[in-house]
Amino acid sequence: MQAWIQSSNLLNLSKNWPLEFRKQQKDIIALWHACNVSLVHRTYFFLLFKGDPADSIYLEVELRRLSFLKEAFAKGSLGNEFSPSSSMRALRREKEMLCRQMQKKFPEKEREVKVS
Repeated sequence: MQAWIQSSNLLNLSKNWPLEFRKQQKDIIALWHACNVSLVHRTYFFLLFKGDPADSIYLEVELRRLSFLKEAFAKGSLGNEFSPSSSMRALRREKEMLCRQMQKKFPEKEREVKVS
């Protein structure tokens, strides 16, 4: 009986998965913005998880992690070392560093083409 329930849940997951994946992806993106998550983390996450049903556990973990972080920021329970303002500063520094790297690596015309 237990195996039948599990296979039934997997069947339901696979039928609804594309819609659920898009919803979770949108929720994760919103939480990334709210929590000022690193651009590198966001990029790796998108490169790794393309919508396969086996990815559902990783999306759920990311949603829970970000929800906890957002709540902790709201309560101020993470202390001064890790706060919305400190994560905003870290994200700004990361953007500046990536900008400098692009300026070194690509000529101006090539940067314009890549950004457009």
